[in-house]
Amino acid sequence: MDNTRRVKFILASMLLVFIGLYIPPLSIVVFFSGIPFMMLTHKDSLNASLICGFISFLLTSFFVPVIISLFLLIVIHIPLSFMGIKIRGSKDLLSNITKGFILMSIGASLYIALLNNIFDFDFVDQIKTSIVTTIDLMKANSTQFKQIPGLMGIDALNNMDINMIVDSVIKIVPSILIFTFILVSTANYFVGGSIIKKLYKEEDVYEPDFKNIVVPGDPFFGFLTSYILYFVLISTKIVEQDILVSNIIIVFMMIFLLQGIGVTSYLLDKFKVSNLIKYIIIIVSVLMSNILIMISVLGFLDSFMNFRKIKRY
Repeated sequence: MDNTRRVKFILASMLLVFIGLYIPPLSIVVFFSGIPFMMLTHKDSLNASLICGFISFLLTSFFVPVIISLFLLIVIHIPLSFMGIKIRGSKDLLSNITKGFILMSIGASLYIALLNNIFDFDFVDQIKTSIVTTIDLMKANSTQFKQIPGLMGIDALNNMDINMIVDSVIKIVPSILIFTFILVSTANYFVGGSIIKKLYKEEDVYEPDFKNIVVPGDPFFGFLTSYILYFVLISTKIVEQDILVSNIIIVFMMIFLLQGIGVTSYLLDKFKVSNLIKYIIIIVSVLMSNILIMISVLGFLDSFMNFRKIKRY
């Protein structure tokens, strides 16, 4: 691939970053700024993608704080560069998404360590400060918040200990980060794969589809392994029981939510629903807490009943 096309990929990524950072309603776009590097890996090579990602980091640092451009490089751009390897000829969606999620998690851990040791930035303290600020804001504007459906019990905050709320939220930060990275990895894999398929018209590129998401392996073995790990961690007192239980529940709900989305997509296809309507239904369902729980339960049941008759990996 010639250098001119590589420059175009770099500029495309930088454009997505600037749109996400400087146009607040479109802030989510910044999490898709690594897709050009996914495409570059697919069309050129991983080395070229990583080099262009680093060049993008250097150029972006002239316009935004270095801690932001460093976050994008380590947590978004490098993992997506590696995810570009798996686009061609691969139908194992959850495995590919999981690899992206693991790389993002490793990148986030490295990023937090760099913040603490180089920039003297305490990640946990910043989270605590943000939570306290949010609670104080909600208390100060409780009258306005009463008008929002689902927040009718906002007055209860006035009788609650802020430190108790902060401690409760801090306990589930690991699962919140896991949930975020799973969503980012999933969204980028689907969007990137679809763009590559439609843009290059290559027969061996598999366009991702929600209905093919499946938890790999035997669910009984997965539960048994999780229980043994839980027993070991609690027995050795490596992690407090309430913290571990809270995070395990949330992580399992997220895994089954993905599988439940796959079953939902499969059922909608059975009724010949168009892709646009199908994706709208899925997105709206995920945003509604009651339906989201039902989708997670559906994914749990599919782990044992295999409604779609999909081969486990």
